[in-house]
Amino acid sequence: MRTVALIVFYFGVTAGAFITVRESTQVTWLHYGVAVAIAVVGVVLLRITARSAATDESTVASGMLTVRESLEAVAGHLARLNQERDTIGVYGIHGRIDADVMDDVNRFVEVRETIATVHGLDVYAQTMDAFASGERALNRAWSASADGYIDEVWACLDRAERHMQRALSVLDAQKAS
Repeated sequence: MRTVALIVFYFGVTAGAFITVRESTQVTWLHYGVAVAIAVVGVVLLRITARSAATDESTVASGMLTVRESLEAVAGHLARLNQERDTIGVYGIHGRIDADVMDDVNRFVEVRETIATVHGLDVYAQTMDAFASGERALNRAWSASADGYIDEVWACLDRAERHMQRALSVLDAQKAS
């Protein structure tokens, strides 16, 4: 259904663009209106498929499992990086972040909306606030590592780990209640 919705949307947008450039002096508004209507139908179908996917119980359960696993993995990777900082060295941190942490960060980002579906927007906002702060600190640690600023790397890694733990604690509070 999502594929059909995307095709309808892309067809409407492409047809509308073609109609506007075909005649540079006079746009055929009836044809243009039909193209826009087709694109709007595509958008509506996309919204319907997104809503049905968001409320599917197996998708929601799988999404929350991925949210928790990926957050735990990121926090675990950061704890290991902080423990092994003397053996890795400042210039090795950015490589380890890329190799160990970023896949789990991306997995979390892909399913983060599940938090709002399950726990509501307030919990979603609290979790994302902590996660975004942690991700920002992680990116700063990566940049500082590439530039060789040792004190900044360690400070940012500590901060990133604390924020990711806070994101987990927000979800744990919901699990307990």
